[in-house]
Amino acid sequence: MPMKILALDASTEYLSLAVATGEKLYQYDQLVGQSASQLILPQIQSLLEMALAQASGARRVIAASDARMKEVYHAVYEKHEDVWREVYSAGVYKPANVPDVDGQDWVGVGTAWKVYADALGQRYQQKVISTLPEMTPKAEAIIDLAKPIFEAGQGVDASAARPIYIRNRVALTAKEREQGQRL
Repeated sequence: MPMKILALDASTEYLSLAVATGEKLYQYDQLVGQSASQLILPQIQSLLEMALAQASGARRVIAASDARMKEVYHAVYEKHEDVWREVYSAGVYKPANVPDVDGQDWVGVGTAWKVYADALGQRYQQKVISTLPEMTPKAEAIIDLAKPIFEAGQGVDASAARPIYIRNRVALTAKEREQGQRL
């Protein structure tokens, strides 16, 4: 029986879902705003009814997506011998305070490269050779990354899978806003 993998990404205003069964891949990618939670299950069902960092093509990627509240979700990856290595794990930063990278030939991907182009451009100056601000997370890439992990027997049972939250709170209370606190 072929291995089946379901991948989803709802970390931005885009919803990306993918189902892989054997060599076949079915996907859904759509700008949905804040309605992702309402669309995830119906879209997964739709994908299942059809048979059940990577799209950039770069080897050095600085991923930065608009996290709203004048912050970015940021992570840095480098590919060695077809395996992605995490240089900086995912975190939330002010655009001017993102971690620096060594070397050149980096590609910037994600919506923050458009929204905060000046701050990120200044931070990385000569290190980034191109940006792809229109690129959003894709579940298809998650499947490509997951397949070798599952094939090596390192997968996690679906009942034990848990989401990873980079920022647990997305809003300040009125009192916190008055006091000028930050998340």
